[in-house]
Amino acid sequence: KTTTYSPSSNFGAKTPNLSQVQAKAMMAELGYFLSSESGYNYTSTDFTRIGKYAVDAKYLADAGYIKPDAVKQYGTETLNKSESWTGRDGIQSRSDFYSSPNVQEKIQYDEFVKSYQELVAAKAILPEDDVCTAAGMMFVYHLVRTATAAKTWRDKGEGSIISSSFLDSAITP
Repeated sequence: KTTTYSPSSNFGAKTPNLSQVQAKAMMAELGYFLSSESGYNYTSTDFTRIGKYAVDAKYLADAGYIKPDAVKQYGTETLNKSESWTGRDGIQSRSDFYSSPNVQEKIQYDEFVKSYQELVAAKAILPEDDVCTAAGMMFVYHLVRTATAAKTWRDKGEGSIISSSFLDSAITP
């Protein structure tokens, strides 16, 4: 596990506010959930998803690491093509991505900040929610990729499955 990446102290101007420790615990839990068989492996591969957090080409394009047109042009081969990568943070290939755990951690933390903001705006995270519910919704966002889809998921009453049982012990101080 990396010790050199240090995100900002807190995020979330509204309640629930997530501390750095809670965010790191969420990242550890997500890494475990997505790569439990590989044991937090930064080189994990599952067909079109790579790394500790099982990200795909679209995810990396949204984060600025893959050229947006490459996803359309190369489809499932996008991550294998060196011409797909933008060079951001020195990442010019799949192997560069694998050998850059701090970049993987930064990308995931940045997604948590972005998803939190979008989920609050979409009312998928509510002011009365506890930290575990907010974390659960952020995990859902990671899987479904939009705040609207996460809100729909929550409105169907499915948000409590992850937030209460899966995350409670992981992020509650």
